Amino acid sequence: MADLICRWRNATPENVVFLVNSLPHHKMKSKDFRSYMKNHWNGDFFHTPYQVACQLGLYYESNDGYFHPRFDHDISTTEALKYLEYWAPRYYVPNPYTSEESFKDIPCPTFVLPSLANYAMNHPGCLYIDAFKNVFKEKETGNDDIVKNIINKYSKVLNYSKDAKLTAISGISFPSFKNISRNNKESFFSIFNMAKTVSRMERYASSNIQERQQMFYDYMIGNGLAESSAKQYAFIHAVNEEVVGIVKQESAKGSLFEVVDILLVKKIYKLVNKLSVNIKRNNALSASIYNYKHFLDWLEGIDEPTPVDHLDSSSKTTEALDINKVIEAIKNSGLQYEDNLIIRFAMSLLTKPFVILSGLAGSGKTQLAIAFAKVICENFDEQACVVPVGADWTNREPLLGYPNALKEKVYETPESGVLQIMLKAVEDKNKPYFLILDEMNLSYVERYFADFLSAMESHESIPLWDKEDKKTPKRVELPKNLFIIGTINVDETTYMFSPKVLDRANVIEFKISEKEMESFLGKAPSVNLDNIEGSVSSMAVDFVALAKASIESGFDDSKDMLIKFFSQLKTVNAEFGYRSATEIGRFIALAKNQGHLDDNDAIDAAIVQKLLPKLHGSRKKLVPVLTTLWDMCATGVGIESANEVPEQTKYPLTADKLLRMYRGALDNGFTSFAEA
Repeated sequence: MADLICRWRNATPENVVFLVNSLPHHKMKSKDFRSYMKNHWNGDFFHTPYQVACQLGLYYESNDGYFHPRFDHDISTTEALKYLEYWAPRYYVPNPYTSEESFKDIPCPTFVLPSLANYAMNHPGCLYIDAFKNVFKEKETGNDDIVKNIINKYSKVLNYSKDAKLTAISGISFPSFKNISRNNKESFFSIFNMAKTVSRMERYASSNIQERQQMFYDYMIGNGLAESSAKQYAFIHAVNEEVVGIVKQESAKGSLFEVVDILLVKKIYKLVNKLSVNIKRNNALSASIYNYKHFLDWLEGIDEPTPVDHLDSSSKTTEALDINKVIEAIKNSGLQYEDNLIIRFAMSLLTKPFVILSGLAGSGKTQLAIAFAKVICENFDEQACVVPVGADWTNREPLLGYPNALKEKVYETPESGVLQIMLKAVEDKNKPYFLILDEMNLSYVERYFADFLSAMESHESIPLWDKEDKKTPKRVELPKNLFIIGTINVDETTYMFSPKVLDRANVIEFKISEKEMESFLGKAPSVNLDNIEGSVSSMAVDFVALAKASIESGFDDSKDMLIKFFSQLKTVNAEFGYRSATEIGRFIALAKNQGHLDDNDAIDAAIVQKLLPKLHGSRKKLVPVLTTLWDMCATGVGIESANEVPEQTKYPLTADKLLRMYRGALDNGFTSFAEA
C-alpha cells in the first residue's frame, strides 16, 4: 500500500499549529532537538508525528547533525492556513519520508495535486482510485481520507466527492523543479520556502484598523475565548466612546488598535478600569484592554495565558501590576523602606532579571528580596530559592550540580535547589520565580556564576551533561521568568565584583539615614513576612509579561545628560556600552510609566544604579571627574564646600553618592562605589 502522506492527524491549520508550536524555533544539534522532543512531547514523537511534520516541511535534520525549523516563532491558525495553501501544490512523491518500496516507477519529483488535477481534467468523471493508479503507478492507495482532506481544502480546483470521484475545474501549474533526489531532505524542505516571513508585529503594523481588529478577534478565538465574548471585546468594547476618548487623551491616536506601546496600554487600562460605565458593565471595557495588552505581548512572541472573560469569575484572579499595592503589601510586614527604594527595586527587576543589592550589613537587603518574592508569589516555597553563597565555591557545582563520574547515567542535582527551580520556571513560564543569592561575593562570582552571566547575554541554554534522564536534561535554559537577586557586603571577607558582573545588573545601594535610625529606635516594628505571602499574587502574571515585553526606551528627556556622563566617565575608562544604554532607556521608561517617578528621579536612579558602580580609582584619577559629575547634578554649590546634598538638587541620589566617594578619595587616597 502506497501512502502519499503519513497518517497521524489530518493536515488542518489547527494540527499544523499544534506541531509547529511544539517544535523548537531555532537551529540546534539534532541530538539536542531529539532530547527536547522526548522531554516536551506527550508520547512518542519519533514514530508517526515526526514523519507528518517532515512531510509538511515543518523541519528537517541535515546530514551534518543539525535540526532546521521552518518557523522561528509560534504561529496562528491564519498563518498555518496560508502555509498549507502554499505547501499543498508543491508537495511531491517520492520524498525522503515515503516508504522506499513506494513510488519506484515514477520520476522524482511527481507533484501530487498538479498531477491529479491534470489527470482529472483529461478524464472527466474519473474515480480517485483510477487517477491514483495511473499517476503514481501503484496498485493500492493508502490513507485516502487524509488525501481527500488535502484535495478538498487546499487545491482550490479539485474535488474528491463522497462517491470517490475526482473532478477538476482547471489544472494546477507544476512548480519548476526537476530531477530531485528522493532522499534529499534539504531539497524537499526548501521547496516549501515561502517569501521571507514577517513577524506577527510586522504583519500587525502593516494592517489597517479593521484588519487589526480582526487579528485581535482571531487571537482570542484561537486561545479559547467564547465567540460572543471575543466579538464584544474586539468590535464593541474596544471602540466604546469613552475608551476611545481615553486613548486619544493619552496617545493622540484615534483608535486603541493604533497603540502598540505596552506601557501606554497599561496606563489606558488603569484609566478605563475607573470608568463608571466600565463598573456598570462588570469590567467588560477594562477586560477588553487587558486582553489587548496580552495580544500585543503575543504579537511580540511572548507566551501568554488564555485571554480573560469578564463574565468568568475565575478570570478576576489576574490584575495589572500596581506598584502602590506592592509597596503597601511589603510595608504590612513591618519592614521599613522608602517608597522610592521599593520602586527602584521592582523596576530594576522588570528592566533585567538580575539585580544586585549592596550596602551596610543588616540594612535589609535580603529581607527586601524575600518580602518582594513573598508578596507576588502564590507559593513562596515553590517559587523561590534562597541560597547562602559559600566561601569555598570555586565552580558551578553548588548551583547546577554535576554528572557523577563514578556512576554512569547519574546526575547529582545541587542541594541548593537552584537547578530545580530553574527547571520549574522553564515549565511554568507565566509565573515569577526567584533565586536569591545571599552574600554573593563571599566567593569570586566569575567562577561559580560564569554560566549564568554568559546565558544572560547569549540567550543560549546552559549545557549540563551529554546524557539525560527524566530529572535532568542535557541543557537548561535561563528562564526569562527567573529573577535573580544577589546581596553583597563589603569587608575583608568578600571579593569585589568585576566590571563584567556590574555591567549586567542594576546595583542598588542600601544605606540608613540618621532620621531612619531615629525612627526605628523610637518604635522598633514587629516584622512578620508570613502574613504577606501571596498578597499581590494576582499581579504575578502581569509582572512576568511586563518583564518579557519589548518597551520603547525613555531617552527623550535624558539623552543629553547621559551623553555628558558618558564623556566624563570615558576620561577614566568607565564609560558605558550599548547594553547599558539600552537597559538605562528601558529602566527610565518603566520607572516613569510603572513606577510613577518623574523624569529627574527616573534618570537619577538610572545613573546611580548603572553608571556609578564601575567607578573606582585613586584620588588623582577620580577627584576631577567626581567634581564635574557633581556639577551636572545641579546642586547649586561646589562639592569642595558641600557638607550634604542641597534640597534643590536635580539628581539627589547621584549627588549623595558622588559626595561620599569624593570624601573617600580625599581621606583615603582611593575611592570606589562599594563601601564597607
